[in-house]
Amino acid sequence: NIWVASMEDWESRGGLTVFTPDGSRVFNSTNGLMARHILCMTEDRERNILIADRDAGFFIYKGDHFTSFPAPEYLPSNDVFTLAQDHTGKYWFGTGKGLSLYNPAMKEDARIKLSGFPQALEGTPINIICPDTEGHVWIATAGDEVYRYDINEKNFRYDLDLNASLRSLRIAA
Repeated sequence: NIWVASMEDWESRGGLTVFTPDGSRVFNSTNGLMARHILCMTEDRERNILIADRDAGFFIYKGDHFTSFPAPEYLPSNDVFTLAQDHTGKYWFGTGKGLSLYNPAMKEDARIKLSGFPQALEGTPINIICPDTEGHVWIATAGDEVYRYDINEKNFRYDLDLNASLRSLRIAA
């Protein structure tokens, strides 16, 4: 299947279109998806579709329904720019007001982390989250700063040389 996101404007209701060998299906506010300005989506290890919306937060499509995860309970803000799942199964969310982490392996009351990150990742727009195959999660801010989280060591690293060489590039993707 191919999933395509569209923004709401005067021509479109926004939402998702899924193209399959049998045809296509549209998901938008008329049938349960309240996301109208989708900026990012991915498929997780359980084959759910994760959807980041500029205004409405985060959604999961589980094959027959959408579940919404809004701020402030799950996210620092509802403007979700990026999302990813790392190799341990944790979900990372980049919002206009910082980072959020969801760990489904933790007890229910400890699954969501909204604070305790480096100060530069709290209250700052996060544009990119990208796990690699070496056990790191790379995080880029709107201020063109890049951090590397080491999953095994459980720490964030800010590399001065790397960030100095990226400063003038205006990181976008």
